[in-house]
Amino acid sequence: MKSNFNLLVTLFLLCNSYSYSQFLNINDNVTSTALMQNLQGPGIQIIYPAPIVMDGFGLFINNGITQIPYANGVIISTGPVDENEINDTAAFTNSTILGMPGDVTLNNIISPFLTYDHHFLEFDFISTSDTVLLEAIFATEEYNEKVNQQTADIFRIFISGPGFAPNTVISTIPGTQIPVGINTVNNGQSAGTSTGPCLNCNYFIDNVGTGAVDLGYDGYTSPFTFKFPVTVCETYHMKISIADVFDGHYDSALLLKGNGFRPLGQIQILVNNVPAAPNDTVYICQGGSLTLSLPPGNFHSWVTGDSSQTITITQPGIYNAVIFNPTTSCFAFTSNLVVIAQGTIQTPVILQNGNILYAPNIIPAPGITYQ
Repeated sequence: MKSNFNLLVTLFLLCNSYSYSQFLNINDNVTSTALMQNLQGPGIQIIYPAPIVMDGFGLFINNGITQIPYANGVIISTGPVDENEINDTAAFTNSTILGMPGDVTLNNIISPFLTYDHHFLEFDFISTSDTVLLEAIFATEEYNEKVNQQTADIFRIFISGPGFAPNTVISTIPGTQIPVGINTVNNGQSAGTSTGPCLNCNYFIDNVGTGAVDLGYDGYTSPFTFKFPVTVCETYHMKISIADVFDGHYDSALLLKGNGFRPLGQIQILVNNVPAAPNDTVYICQGGSLTLSLPPGNFHSWVTGDSSQTITITQPGIYNAVIFNPTTSCFAFTSNLVVIAQGTIQTPVILQNGNILYAPNIIPAPGITYQ
């Protein structure tokens, strides 16, 4: 942690013991399989990559750092995930040159500069829902002095697969196509505590001279939930990359929430093109009909026996469906949609009172509207 003021450290020794009130407990002796098992949530199937046998990866347990609302997760760093270094708030800088190569895709983004100490998780995955979430925090020792510089460290989360061009970036600021990073989330460039101007600084936590977080990194983003659509039960490719830029100095890291890579609930049935809530209840009039639809998929199977993506129903009952792909052995289920018969469409008798028209014989009932 770099600071613009002198640091006075006083050590209190009581009964020859000491303790940390807040810190990250980190296990850096892990396999790629263990990392993936910690990352994936229910409803996501990750096809594990080759084992990882280098510095820069680990599992963390949060022992009280309240500004990081992840109980545990995966950490990926451009330097070693050394527990003592990461938790050291007194260090002037956390910086380790590992001498590792960079990444071609990231190099193309920050050209003419090059990346170094590139670390990444790369894998295929299948989802049982049509929307997927990945929760992450970006932390770096390069805040605040590297703000608005082309040589600031970089991270990207890429996805490839049905509906996406190769290496589409999904790690963007909500509601925009702007990638999250040092130059897009900050409170201005400074050698010390940031003073503006703000750039998406509602997502930024300054740790230079503020004591905001009991960790060594100089700045953090608030937790991001990166959300993106997928085709149910189809195979996608994801690459989570982070690297130093221009040199190997000043470490940066990604903290990925444990089980934070997950589907957004079950498949939603659309009723007349409007998504139904899980286990929702809708009404159908005698003589009326409803159109029920599912997201795209390899094979569709309704409880009615229909195999099309969209069906029309005229009777009350409990409706559900499954989308499946025999190639990937994936089955994705909807929740139940309860359809209740409610009332009969009445023929209104229209009366006139001056310039007002009214239909006194219509009895209001749920699911029946008149125009």
